[in-house]
Amino acid sequence: MGTDPWTGILKRYFCIATAATLFGWLEWKQARIGDISVVFIALLLAACLSLMMLVQAADLWLMIISAEAFSFSAYGIASSNQSEDNSHESVLRYFGIGALATSVSVFGLTWVIGFRESMPNGILGFQNSEAFFPVAGAVFFLAFLFFKLGSFPFHAWVPGIFRTAPTPVAGFLAASPKVAAGFACLHLVQILDVNLSLPFVVLALFTGIFGNIAAFRANSLREMLAYSAIGQASFLVIPAIFSRQVSGAAGHLLYFSISYAVAIQAAFFASQYFENQYRDRLSISDSAGFFRFHPLAVLVLTAILFSIIGIPPFAGFTGKLLVMSGLPAGLNLLPSGMVALLFLVGIVNTVLAAGYFLKIPFSMIFKPSLLESHPLRSSSATLFLMLMGLVFLIAAFLFPSFFFSQDF
Repeated sequence: MGTDPWTGILKRYFCIATAATLFGWLEWKQARIGDISVVFIALLLAACLSLMMLVQAADLWLMIISAEAFSFSAYGIASSNQSEDNSHESVLRYFGIGALATSVSVFGLTWVIGFRESMPNGILGFQNSEAFFPVAGAVFFLAFLFFKLGSFPFHAWVPGIFRTAPTPVAGFLAASPKVAAGFACLHLVQILDVNLSLPFVVLALFTGIFGNIAAFRANSLREMLAYSAIGQASFLVIPAIFSRQVSGAAGHLLYFSISYAVAIQAAFFASQYFENQYRDRLSISDSAGFFRFHPLAVLVLTAILFSIIGIPPFAGFTGKLLVMSGLPAGLNLLPSGMVALLFLVGIVNTVLAAGYFLKIPFSMIFKPSLLESHPLRSSSATLFLMLMGLVFLIAAFLFPSFFFSQDF
């Protein structure tokens, strides 16, 4: 097990995120078909423990085992929405893509182990190698993390699961595993000790552009958040590219990943709040005029979306700024054109996120109401969790060292 200084903060985050998911799920379960399931709670706790293992695993096999333990727990909690017709189909796709990613990772692990045993360390050996087979083996091994990140090319499960899973579960899956996978990528750069710069750059470019462009096709807040989660994965891998050139890369990733995770999970709680007030499966057009009946909730959601986009004064702005600040150090590692392309794509992704996310508050505030507010079930827990998420996003922007014990 690794003993990096950031593992303690990550463990506390996973515990808080799991507790928030549980409270949100208990509220979601009210007035819906089915009883409170002890199995669901056990699987949620197992998922939390698996993520804790993943972020401190120092062995390649333990990383895969931890990731698989989380996946099987995630399959269970994602399938707990029995009222959704397409739930089982989405979970089956989730399982199938996860099995494929794990198979590719195990295949890559055999390459890594084989070349480590057969090639001596040194300039021409496995260590720091840019030869095809060692790098290819490392890339294959990373497949299970690409799956957890919901990044290209293992992203096909994301929209379906986020649409059919219980809303708090969708928020949990959009947040916590991405944080763990981002740090696992950072750790693997040190463990594998091969040049993964080019694969990570390609991953960041394709994932960021695809996810954010696809979000314009979304017709609901949950689908928009799903595609945004794909696009945001590009920022989670950039610190791993330059972890050896930037001494504070782990701190930058810690700040960005947790601020993003809190914001995306709070946004899903906001989605649940409006589902409780109106109906499930709300579309973007349905959200017109929500400000008239729920001004506080709309303003909180707007602020949360600002943080995800990267607009001050919220933590998401500082997080993206810290990640992008590491790019100049990459001039010693990558061609200047590639570094400039990464910077440009980061800016473009932020602009694209603003383009589709700002449609939500605009519709809620300025368009005439289409639906009457008829509260279906209690929303006190989700409103409280939304507010707590917003308080963190503002406080972490103003006093980052209070939460992360590090000056940024």
